[in-house]
Amino acid sequence: MIQVFIGDDTGKARLAMERAILSISGEGATNVRRFNDVGFEPQVANEAIFEQNLFGGQNIVVFDSIFDAPEASGFYTAELKKSPNHLFIRETAPNKDILDIFKKLGDINEFALLKKVKTTPTAFALADAYCDKDKKRSWVLYRKAIADGEQPEALHGTIFWATKLMYLTAVCDKEEAIVGGVSAYKYASYVTWSKKFLQGELEANLRLLKDMYHEAHRKDKELECSLERFLIK
Repeated sequence: MIQVFIGDDTGKARLAMERAILSISGEGATNVRRFNDVGFEPQVANEAIFEQNLFGGQNIVVFDSIFDAPEASGFYTAELKKSPNHLFIRETAPNKDILDIFKKLGDINEFALLKKVKTTPTAFALADAYCDKDKKRSWVLYRKAIADGEQPEALHGTIFWATKLMYLTAVCDKEEAIVGGVSAYKYASYVTWSKKFLQGELEANLRLLKDMYHEAHRKDKELECSLERFLIK
């Protein structure tokens, strides 16, 4: 069985996916493997997809937004339908070709897209200060952006994107990083900034930012306060 969850409302999409996973977790599926864009390895993921459960049940394999990993290019194919396990896929905005593949794989659950928020110059300046590890300047710009009416969701998205671009320049060569979304114009800047962080630190920050966003939507935590603490920690 394969279930696919798509749309920009990531909070609702993930919540629906987790509920679907829980609904079958008592049907003999004893092993759960999860993959996202951080450190994604196609070979390991394929092994999990086709791995037989030693106890006779079905494993659960979850793919949560792997599109951001350059290694994920071409990963989703019709071959996934041959898996003996339960597969759960969540992606934000698959293109037409991937969407056609998803339609062949299984049930698609679509969630309403969130309004796109225009990024302001202050938000870009904040991202630069964060990448430069300037906590004081980051905090000042963050408070200014909030005072000017910027939404915490938009600022969070800008910080997350900057972290992802630093991670890409840290682990990929220039050509791969550009394919992954780093502009050729900004590549040199992100390479320089990425050297201010350990690779493990960038990976941890990506996870923290992801968890922060979902906790804010699932548990009604204040994203504004959580992001502020993140910037000055």
